Amino acid sequence: MNNKVKYKLTLILLGILVILFIMISQLIPKKETVPKPEEPEKPLANAELFILGTAASIEGLEENQVYTDQGLFLNQTGEDLEQYRMQNIQVVLKDGVIEAVCGTLEKETTLVNVWITGPTENGFRIFVDGYYINFEGDKPTQDVNGVLGDVVVAYEKVTQLRIKQDTISGRILSVQLDGVEIEGYGLVPFSDQFRLYQIYGQLAQKELVNLVVGYDITEFVVAEGKLCAGLINKPLTMDHIRVLIKTNDYADIFHSQVQLSGNNGFTIQYGQNTEEHAALESVTIAADSPYWEENRILLTPADGGTLTLESITRNQGNPSYAGTLEIRREDGGLVIVNDIPLEEYLYGVLPSEMPSSYGLEALKAQAVCARSYAYNQILNSGYPQYGAHADDSVKFQVYNNLPQTPEVVQAVDETRGIVAAYEDTVITAYYFSTSCGHTTDGCIWNPESNDSTPYLQGKFSGDEQPEQDLTQEDAFRAFIENTDYASYDSQESWYRWKVRIPAAGLTENMKAFGNIGAVKSMAITKRGAGGVAAELSVQGTEGNIVITKEYDIRGALSPKGCTVTRMDGSEVEGSSLLPSGYIILSPVMEQDQLTAYDITGGGYGHGAGMSQNGAKFMASQGKSYQDILQFYYSGINFKQLY
Repeated sequence: MNNKVKYKLTLILLGILVILFIMISQLIPKKETVPKPEEPEKPLANAELFILGTAASIEGLEENQVYTDQGLFLNQTGEDLEQYRMQNIQVVLKDGVIEAVCGTLEKETTLVNVWITGPTENGFRIFVDGYYINFEGDKPTQDVNGVLGDVVVAYEKVTQLRIKQDTISGRILSVQLDGVEIEGYGLVPFSDQFRLYQIYGQLAQKELVNLVVGYDITEFVVAEGKLCAGLINKPLTMDHIRVLIKTNDYADIFHSQVQLSGNNGFTIQYGQNTEEHAALESVTIAADSPYWEENRILLTPADGGTLTLESITRNQGNPSYAGTLEIRREDGGLVIVNDIPLEEYLYGVLPSEMPSSYGLEALKAQAVCARSYAYNQILNSGYPQYGAHADDSVKFQVYNNLPQTPEVVQAVDETRGIVAAYEDTVITAYYFSTSCGHTTDGCIWNPESNDSTPYLQGKFSGDEQPEQDLTQEDAFRAFIENTDYASYDSQESWYRWKVRIPAAGLTENMKAFGNIGAVKSMAITKRGAGGVAAELSVQGTEGNIVITKEYDIRGALSPKGCTVTRMDGSEVEGSSLLPSGYIILSPVMEQDQLTAYDITGGGYGHGAGMSQNGAKFMASQGKSYQDILQFYYSGINFKQLY
C-alpha cells in the first residue's frame, strides 16, 4: 500500500472517531449550571426615627410597640428595636408600621418641652405623651424636680439639659390657632412644639381643648416670647360660664352695634380707662367707637344689677343679663360674651327649655341636666377663639329667651352644684321634648357613640318594658300605628302625628344629598334602638342614594310648606326637619304614578336621653328628680361640683 492510500485511510479513520465522539457526548447527561444567586436589594429608607424605647424599657407599651421622637409605632421588622434605644435609625415606615431597619445615623436629637420629673439613681426621668422614660448617665447638676426642659442626645448620651423656668399666668381670655390670649399679657403665640401638662394629682399630658377659657388654672412656661408649655396646676372649680350672645332670631354671632343700659348703672372699662354711666342711661358701641384702645371692652353692672341689651330682642323682649358683658371687635363685627355664675346661668336656661308649670321635680331634673350639659361645655369650649363656652341658641342650650320664675329659681337652688355622672365622668345630659313611647341610644349621632355614652339606652318610656324588637320594620309599624301603649308621653299631642309630603317636595329636598332626579320610591332600610330611622334608601330617575343618621334623614324628609297633624287633631306648619325620626313611610299613588308620601311618626326631638314631657308626667305621679334622671340615663349617679 503506497503512502497516498495510507494517508487517505488515516483521514477517514479520524473522521469516524470524531463522529463517534460527538455521538457519545450527546448520550452523556449534561451537568446544569446553577446561576449565582443575586444579592437581595436593600430596602430604601423613607423615614428617620429616634428610638426612645420599647416594652422592655417603657412601662405601658405593648409587645411590638416602639416609642420614638415622632410618636408610637408598631414594629414588624423581626428585630428587637430595644438594641437601638437612644439612637437614630433609618427605617421603612408605612401606615404607622416600621417594616425594616436600614441603618443607624450618628446625629444629635433634641426632645423639646418635655416634663422632667426628677433625678434617678443613675440619671433622670422625663414624662412625655403619657410615658415615663429614663435617661442613664451622669446625674444632672441642675434642679430637675418637676421642671420643663429640652433634652439633647448624641451618640446615646445626654449632652445637654436646657431647663426653662420663666412663667406667666392669668385668666385665659381666648384660645386661638396660633396662641393664647392671657389676661394682662394679650395674645402670646405658641412655640413650635407647645405641650400641655396636668401637674397636680395624676401627671398627664393634655390636648389644647383642655385649655379652659375664663379660668386661671394654668401656668405657662415661656421662652423667647412664646409659650413652650402650659402647666395645669389645680383642679377646675366650675363656678361660672361664658355665653356668646347671638343676634335677633339667633341668626348670627356678629353684631353691627351694641346698645345697652343698666338698671343700676354700669361701668365701661377699655384699656386702662373706666367710664361710669347712670341707671337706665343708654350707650351705643359700634366698630368705630372711641373705646377700642384694645380689642376688648368690659361692661360691669353696678350694685349687683343687670345689663339690658336694647339692640336685640327675645321672646321676653330686650333681655337683661347678670354678670358682666365683654364686647370683642372682630373682622365680622362685634361679639358679645356674657360671663355669669353657673347657677345664675341656669336661671336663664330653665324657663327657656321647660315650662315652669311642669312641676318642681321635673324642673329639678331639668336643672341637673342643664348643669351637667354646661359642665361639659365649659370643659370643651364651643367658641374658644372668642373666649366663650357656648352660645344662647338651640345649638347648645337656649338661654334668656324667657324670664326666670320663682319655680325655676327654687329648682336650681335645691339642686345647687349637683350633676349626673356615669362612674366618675359627668354625662352629656341630652334631652328632648316628647318621646314616641320609646327612647334611643347615642348611635343616632355616631355608630360608635354607645362607647362614649353608655348611659343612653333605648327603652320603653313607661313603667313596664314590653319585649319587642322595634328595629324590625313590622314590629315598629305596629307600634307607631298604635296609640294605646300606656307610656309617659301618650297624652301629649306630639305622641303621634302625620304629614303628607308631595313627591315634588321630596325631589327638591334630595338635591342637598345628591343629584338623583325625581324621587321614584323610598324605604327605611335600617332602624336603630327604639325604631328610629337609621338609614333611608331613595331611588330616583337618575340615580339612588342612601342617607344615614337621624338628623340628616329628618332633613331629607323636611315637611316645610306642608301641614303636620298631631294626635289631638291640631295642625302646625312643617319646618325644615321632621318632628322626629320615629317614622313609617307609605307611598301615595295615582294612576301608577307616585304623587306623595304619607309619613306617620311619633314624638318630637331626637329621642335620646330625657323626654321633658315624660319627666312632667313622672313628676305628676310623685317621682323625684333622681327617679326621673335614673330612669332616662342608665347607671348614673349624682355628684356635687361645689
